[in-house]
Amino acid sequence: GELRAGSESDPIESRVTFTLTGAIGEDIMGMGTRGIMVMDGSLELFGTPPAVTWTKLNAHAEADATSLETLEATGWNAGDEIVVAPTDWYGVSETEVRTLGPVTGNAVSLVSPLDDFHWGRLQYVTAEGMSLDPTNVITPDHPDTPVVLDERAEIGNLSRNIVIQAPDDALWQDEGFGVHVMIMQHGSSARVDGVEFRRGGQRGRLGRYPFHWHLLSYDGVNFLGDADGQFIRNSTINLSESRGIVVHGTNGVLVQNNIVYSTHGHGIFTEDAVERRNTFDGNLVLHVRNPEPEDALKQ
Repeated sequence: GELRAGSESDPIESRVTFTLTGAIGEDIMGMGTRGIMVMDGSLELFGTPPAVTWTKLNAHAEADATSLETLEATGWNAGDEIVVAPTDWYGVSETEVRTLGPVTGNAVSLVSPLDDFHWGRLQYVTAEGMSLDPTNVITPDHPDTPVVLDERAEIGNLSRNIVIQAPDDALWQDEGFGVHVMIMQHGSSARVDGVEFRRGGQRGRLGRYPFHWHLLSYDGVNFLGDADGQFIRNSTINLSESRGIVVHGTNGVLVQNNIVYSTHGHGIFTEDAVERRNTFDGNLVLHVRNPEPEDALKQ
């Protein structure tokens, strides 16, 4: 079978929300529940992500700031949810999530102020040391030697018009029982572009991750072929109780321009060390935390 919203040549622009409400104890073909589970089928989801999925500050953001100067904010709109990376030690400056107010060019306003300072300027190597002034940059002995240090805070837009989510119910709040997408066995296919996975992953349960290719290229010691042409791109993992994007026993997929925010366990993970020819390009991963010891899946 096939589950489709939009296509690569004609992405959907309206809002599509999948809210998955399965209960603990249910099981579909060994893949659990509260999930979109693909067994010898196709998942085709093509939303309309912003032209810029994530960018950086272009000026310092002070604590209590209600506006940010970004490098670019094309396609960002009032009401979008953004995440701002820390630029200091954990406990001093942390990842912050805010809702956008009006957007004017590269300047974005915030509905509520920031809690912490976030660095937003380039630094330059001069004969006197590091400087914010670009006029006296040294000429290095080798042309490939970098003379600009970029530690500006990243900013990611978490909002997408296709949303796959668990309800914010007691199972999520108390058990960490979120939504998962599992692409199972050779012959299954997933092409996902511009999707938000909200309240994902299932705490302490193997194979239950927000987005997960599972053994498409191997059956024990037998090689079945690559999963050429499959991808997840321009998408977001927005809260996960178990990892983020998992490529398990699968070769040849593309993981590109995604944002993975607030996971317990790995943000982006290749599981068996046999995965080959996969491309990970331009992804932003923030606020990754260890699971509790009783919920750890492996060391």
